[in-house]
Parts: sequence; structure tokens; C-alpha cells
Amino acid sequence: MNPSPLPSRSSSPWKRAAKSKRMAQPGFVAPLVIALGLVSAVLVAIIGVKTDGFGLQTHTEWDRYESNLAAAGEPVLFESMVPVDIPDDTNLFFDPLFAPLLATNRAPAPNSLLAMALNPGSGLSVESLLASSTDGTGRATLDAIASRMAAAGVTNPKTDYLLPGDRILAGLQQMGFDFSALETALARGQARFPIDYANLESPALPHITPLESFADWLAIHAIASISIGNSARAANDLLMVARLADATLNEPYLESQRTRRKLLDIFCSGVLTGVQRDAWTEAELVSFRAAIQGANPNKDVLLAIRGERSRLNAAIDAALFDDSASPSPLIETWKGAPASAFKPKELRTNQIVVNMAIQQLIDRVKNPEATPAEPPPVLDLPISARERLAILEEEFETSQMMVSRIAETDAACARLATP
Repeated sequence: MNPSPLPSRSSSPWKRAAKSKRMAQPGFVAPLVIALGLVSAVLVAIIGVKTDGFGLQTHTEWDRYESNLAAAGEPVLFESMVPVDIPDDTNLFFDPLFAPLLATNRAPAPNSLLAMALNPGSGLSVESLLASSTDGTGRATLDAIASRMAAAGVTNPKTDYLLPGDRILAGLQQMGFDFSALETALARGQARFPIDYANLESPALPHITPLESFADWLAIHAIASISIGNSARAANDLLMVARLADATLNEPYLESQRTRRKLLDIFCSGVLTGVQRDAWTEAELVSFRAAIQGANPNKDVLLAIRGERSRLNAAIDAALFDDSASPSPLIETWKGAPASAFKPKELRTNQIVVNMAIQQLIDRVKNPEATPAEPPPVLDLPISARERLAILEEEFETSQMMVSRIAETDAACARLATP
């Protein structure tokens, strides 16, 4: 049993009594409890605001990482990636030629150039025509294209053509191809397809296929024209391909940048074919160089990679803070499971790791000669994220090949254009 403590010399019986009397006065305890409750409520509210209701430190690390990205000039959320609006009267896609793509049913008028490009009939879609006309190197030959068109009945078998290029041009004319409507549309000078950028998951891109089809038909027309010595017509065709490639220049999607890359490759292939045949005039060579002067495949793939990351970040924010948000396939693609399978802190932590891995790829694209950084620490990436990164890596490698292709084309034009 502990002895009772000795009374303090500094204390006084009447002071203690007075204190006890004050504490015993009615109405003292209730205000004290209320005050403590208010302070607690304020603290809880502050913590809730700082952590979005998910607990201390859940978002602090992400907020810090997001600030670092923004300070480095890296876009974090998708809203910053949306291209600026342009006037309708200067927009390629608001020309009557592309009007069906903006309509609900998206059915081009029969016999229009758009309808012809997509499906000219006689089983001669441009994809099937090129696929059935390739040689052992994977390149379509004029002879094979001409024979395929003759077999489809679009050229007169009784007409004696001197060259396969003549047969192809006659077949295109017989089919009704006239590219003047496309040339008029391209004179508008700018392009911004009205994509639903609010759709983070899978926005419709109905303009991609027509752009590729137009470019393929123009390439066939150009190579056939080169073969018969009409360089002016061939150059005009190829310059239209280059302008079509610019139509997806500012779209932050892999599909859009793949289309741009494909069209730039078609342009370069056509120009180099003419170079091999010594087909071009000096003025045409100068115009080709001007057309690809601003082409930068690394910049294009950077736009697509940043678009992918910023869409993912926006989808994660929606999953965390928008109760009405639908499950995101984009999150599942990167995380390997739906957002609902993760606690908020897990989702944020994994988000940082994925962003770090994507940033390392971005740094590689920005400086291909640099030594690759170490893999992201903290956590291993999910298999699904590694697979998605592998796709982005492949896009980067393909862009590197396109860089070389453009440089080769420019050098060839410069060499021949120099007196």
C-alpha cells in the first residue's frame, strides 16, 4: 500500500477549496465538452480535406510527385493534352468531303470520293488490292496492281496499254477516282477532328480509316504517274499525303500517331521511288523537303505516351472522387485489376510507380542516346503494366526507324536539288 503523498508546501487549503468550488459550479463542464468537441470536429474536417477522406498520407506522396512532374513541364491530367479549337472554315474535317464523318450514321453519299476511298466496289478495297499485289519484299508492284484491277473488270481488256502504270491510271479513272475534292479540302490548311476528349477510355476516331485509305490510293496514283513520266501529278499526290499526315499531328492517341507515321512512310516511299528513277524537278525536290521539315516522329510518339499517362491519371482521379464514374478499362489495362480491387492508398502508390516507369520511357525518347535509368523502385510493376509499357517501347523503336527514313528522304532530296 502506497503512502499518501505529502501536501505541497505551495498549496493552500483555501485555494484548493476555492478551486473545487469553481469546478462544482453548474454549467462549467458542458461548455468545456462542447468546446473540445468543436476543436475535434475542426481537426477531423481539416484532415478530411487534406486526405480526401481516405486517411493520412494517402495522397501526400502523389501530390508531391504530381507537383514535380508539373514543375518539369510534364502534363499530368488529360485536360491539358486537348488540342486548341480552330475555326470551322479553316478546318479540314469541316469540309463537305468529310461531313459524313461528323453525322450520326456516318454513311458517305454513294459515288462520293469518301465512299470511293473506303469501298470502290468490285472487291477492290485498297487494303485487299495492296495485300494481293505484293512481291516477296512485301511491296506492291505496279504489274500486280494492274493485273488485279484488270481481273476485277475495271479496265478494258481490249485496250493495249504500253505500261502497267497506264493500266492503273485508266482503271482509277474508270472507277471514278477524282482527287480534286480532297485537294480543295486540304486547302483549308488546318485540321482538328471533333473527338470526344471527355471520353477517357475509347473515344471514336472515325477519321483514321479514311485518312489511311486516301493516302494509299494517292500513293498508287503517284507511283503509276511516276512510271509514265508525269512527275508533276505524282508530286501533287505525295504532297497531299504529307498534308493528310498533319491531320492527326496534335491528337494524343497511339492510334492517331500510328496513322501519322504510316502516312509519312507512304510519302517518303513515294519520294524515294521517284529519286531512284530520277523523276523529280528541282522545284519538286524543294517542296518535298519543305513538307517534311517539321516532321518529328519522336515528338509524335511522346505526345501519344503522354496522352496515355494523362488519361490514366484522370481515370484514377475519377475512380477515387467521382461516385458516378464507370469502371475504367484503362485502369485495368495498367493495373491488372479494376480500381475497386484496390484501397485508395494502394491505387495512389501503384499510380506513382506506373508514372515513374512511363517517365523513364519519356526521358529515353527525349534523349535516345542517354543511358537508361534504373527500373522504378518502391514496387514491381504489374504484368499488365509491363505489357503496356512494352507496347509503348515498341512504338518508340518504330519511331526511331521513321526518324531514319525521314532523314534518308531529306538527304536524297537535298543531294539532287543541289546544283
